[in-house]
Amino acid sequence: MQFSQSAFCHEPFNCCWRATRCHRQPGKCDLKACNFSIKKYLTFSLKFFVPASVVIFNNKAMVKFMSKTKMQPAAFFAERELIYWRGREDDEQYPCQVSRQVDHYVSLNLDIMPFRFADAVAEDIAHCLYDAVLITVGNLAGFVPTPAYRDSILDRTYRKRVSGEWSFSAISRFSCYETEGDVYVVELATDESEKTGKVSVYTIEDGGVELVFDFMCYSFSMHDAVWLSNALMEAMGRDPLDALETVSAGCRP
Repeated sequence: MQFSQSAFCHEPFNCCWRATRCHRQPGKCDLKACNFSIKKYLTFSLKFFVPASVVIFNNKAMVKFMSKTKMQPAAFFAERELIYWRGREDDEQYPCQVSRQVDHYVSLNLDIMPFRFADAVAEDIAHCLYDAVLITVGNLAGFVPTPAYRDSILDRTYRKRVSGEWSFSAISRFSCYETEGDVYVVELATDESEKTGKVSVYTIEDGGVELVFDFMCYSFSMHDAVWLSNALMEAMGRDPLDALETVSAGCRP
């Protein structure tokens, strides 16, 4: 199946969906129309247990169906609709899936972008997301929680704003690359020359949390951050960091 750009978009597809999420490059794409059509065919494929992937080529979205024999049973899977925190006034949401096959990577799909994290990277991101939640809860409740000491891959920073509230950031560079299937892989770098991409976690205004890559940023609520943190840990067979929420997609703030 193939969808022509002209049917849905007035700008190149890649630029449109990126601009919609971070609001840094206003686009004219009717993203909901594009996603609806693509999801319709993906839903059809999943209904009959046929795996599919979306590939962008020459500004066209193509749904590729693969043989059943290529499927591998997932050792873990969880999904949830995340609140797009920077667009929450318009009740914007986007899908998130966390899964794991029988390897040492955790798969994360944010909207239509697939990521794969090495276990050590996924674990540290999970801890940093939860650190951001602790700071956010402290700001809302009027106290400053102290996250437990631990060795962290991401460089954590706490700053006090003029308003008296605290902000949190965690930043590090990793070995990052895209596979032939357009999956963005994040691994530990063995030396400085391999550090090709940056991953960051931030607290943002009014109780939100943001996960940032060099090319894209994803904002969500602190409840979503707790869910994502726990899902990443559970995908590796670890205990969740907190029980504020279960992995149920039905739990909303």
